[in-house]
Amino acid sequence: MTENDAELNPDPHGIGAIRPSEYKIGDPVRYYPVLPNVGEVPGYEVTKIRSTPWQLGHGAWVINVEGRTGGVLTEHLAPIPASSSAVAPKIAFDDVIDFLITNGIEMSTVNQAMVDAAMAKHKGNQTAAAAQIGLTRDQLRYRLSKTKDKPSPE
Repeated sequence: MTENDAELNPDPHGIGAIRPSEYKIGDPVRYYPVLPNVGEVPGYEVTKIRSTPWQLGHGAWVINVEGRTGGVLTEHLAPIPASSSAVAPKIAFDDVIDFLITNGIEMSTVNQAMVDAAMAKHKGNQTAAAAQIGLTRDQLRYRLSKTKDKPSPE
């Protein structure tokens, strides 16, 4: 353990508090984009570590995580134990297809759900959402315009 690892990651919010050397590439973590006030329930995203941590000149530790550009402060991260239910189990693709067919879920419903999920994941960024689901931005825009034209069920 290095001298830098001797001190715990400062965490006045009670989220992380682990040594920087304990972050391993590929490990799942909770990322808290905004640290909550003491006593508030924080919102977080589940992501994975992409790099080893490094220390900035003023002493703060940062690390790369999936889905974010640049380094994020390690005080915004909390480890997820391997046994935690916060990490979704892997589901076989064939099982998903079987479920959809068995339950009579139409292709149009699956397509719309993928578009909606990609748009939500990328916070409305149409280019990123389209790339995520294998469409061009124009194809995604067309699908979005088709849903706007449909009358809402009443």
